[in-house]
Amino acid sequence: MYITEQDYINIGEEALKIVQQSKEENRLLAERFAMDFAAGYLRGRYDVDAAFSREGDERNMALVGCLTDIALYRMALGLPARMSLEKYSTQYDKQVEWLEAVQASDVMLDLPTVTGPDGQEDYYNPIRTGEGIRNNYIW
Repeated sequence: MYITEQDYINIGEEALKIVQQSKEENRLLAERFAMDFAAGYLRGRYDVDAAFSREGDERNMALVGCLTDIALYRMALGLPARMSLEKYSTQYDKQVEWLEAVQASDVMLDLPTVTGPDGQEDYYNPIRTGEGIRNNYIW
């Protein structure tokens, strides 16, 4: 998986407590949800399959942090008395805002971009550079 248990430890001790109280299968489902959720925002421009196949230091740590916050929120929903739900709800809302900024190209990630049918890099980039097709219309 793209997210490791060590990623939760890096966030803080409270996150580790939530992961430890949750079943491993629940954690994996929450991580899969987080990845699918983020992919919905990223897929328009970035090659999410290539991005999520990266491991270790090759991963984008901003995206890892976003995914772990979303996964923690999902796991906190299933815990007794929904421990620290307000904290994780706030983090979840912040991560959704961040994903929307990425989607709007306000934040640029170091992820592989979608290639076009003729091998063009960053095919869905909303900003194009270079010349267009020349118009020879004489009126």
